[in-house]
Amino acid sequence: AAEALAAAKAAEMRQRLRLAARIEYDAKAKALVVLKAARSAEAKQRGIFVARIEREAEERARIKAEQEALAARVAAYEAELEARSEAVKKALTQPKSEAEEEVILQKYGGMDMEERAFNILLDLGMINLTPDPNAEDYYELNDDECAPENVPV
Repeated sequence: AAEALAAAKAAEMRQRLRLAARIEYDAKAKALVVLKAARSAEAKQRGIFVARIEREAEERARIKAEQEALAARVAAYEAELEARSEAVKKALTQPKSEAEEEVILQKYGGMDMEERAFNILLDLGMINLTPDPNAEDYYELNDDECAPENVPV
């Protein structure tokens, strides 16, 4: 009877150990599932964050390129205005040398009277050509000088 009692206690102990091992295994499995889910969520969030950082970097690069292009256009426009101003100053200087007079004669000599008058006034800066808004080199930042009613408020 003592042996049967000892065998029953040993069987119960083995069963308890198996149950404890099973509970421990299930707890580890659940912890692993939770860990995998957390890692998956972290990877997803990291991917979203990296994509956002890349989009912001692209946007900054695009804005910088636009600003540089605008600065280049402004510089080209200002250089054109300066060159025009210098050309007008040179055209207005008197007296001119014989070589300059010859160049002027060759430039305007083949034109009829109206075209010659127009080009002389244009070269002296007394008139300006109306800018073409469809032209590739059109500078829209001074539109308010051309048509102030078209400037948004």
